[in-house]
Amino acid sequence: MDDCMEPKDIPIPSLSASLKKLWLPILMTCVVLVGLFWWASGQQSLTTMLQKAQWQWLWAPALLVCFNMGLAAFRWAAIVKTAGYTMLWREGMYAILATWPLALLTPGRASDLLRPYIVRHRFPMAEGMSSVVVEKMIDVQSLCILVLVGSVWHGLWSWFAFALVGLICAWGGVALLLYTSLLEWIKARPYLNKFSKLFDQFFSIFEHFRAQPLRFVYVCSLSLLAWCVALLIIWSLLHIFGAPLPVSHVVSLWPIALFIGQLPITFAGMGTRDASFLALIMLTSPQNVPQAGILSATFSYALLTTWMPAVLGLPWSFRFLATYRQQRQGKEEPNT
Repeated sequence: MDDCMEPKDIPIPSLSASLKKLWLPILMTCVVLVGLFWWASGQQSLTTMLQKAQWQWLWAPALLVCFNMGLAAFRWAAIVKTAGYTMLWREGMYAILATWPLALLTPGRASDLLRPYIVRHRFPMAEGMSSVVVEKMIDVQSLCILVLVGSVWHGLWSWFAFALVGLICAWGGVALLLYTSLLEWIKARPYLNKFSKLFDQFFSIFEHFRAQPLRFVYVCSLSLLAWCVALLIIWSLLHIFGAPLPVSHVVSLWPIALFIGQLPITFAGMGTRDASFLALIMLTSPQNVPQAGILSATFSYALLTTWMPAVLGLPWSFRFLATYRQQRQGKEEPNT
């Protein structure tokens, strides 16, 4: 089997098909967002709050979002380098921007698995997909660590246990595959042995990290840095919209809200994440909180961290899709 998958083997989601699959999350998102805004408008005038917002400082969180996007490409290149391959930062950045708009049409940012296809000349596809999976696992690890810290800070022991179990299960499964004969047993199955080479390529990055623990610590540090910048983004937005919560609340409760937002309930976590954060603030704060300001800040967080990169990535996404179609047409013409 070839190292690089052919273009026809890479599923590119179409807009109509994706919208048909996402109609329920989109409906749920609209219901939740309308409900939250209706409820918040009864607690505090949204118009008054928006008029008093310090819009002149909106450039600061926007700049932090751009920094995190650049850091994402740098971190991915660091993971690829651990496996012995070289990927230029601009190549990683192009792949991230080109696939970001497609993330709005695929659940759980599954479109990130298209990134290795764009830079497939740098490494085999199996190892490229493994690099993305490792990146996501390290991000989940960072989020779990922040949830552990936050839950201890506020005594939310049920969330502490949930994050700890998730962390143990994620890396426990990897340890079972790497330190036992489970992977060899899986590859020996009659219907899977023909994919043994792909299995070896996919899990090779885990082996490289096991052989280079300092590289693993380095990549984990980059991931934690990215999540700390995310905390700084929401903290700055809360100040912009007149809801300056204590740093302890932001550091301890926002990661829990992000964790809840990963559940496939609403579109891109919008509404679920916002309602969770507001509920956690109200449960742990002894005083009245500016609900409208908090919701405006969390909604702006989604606009800056999800929709702004998607808009910025549209030119690169169109370029990628045009190249993809040309490659498919080039392969189909000789067969006609």
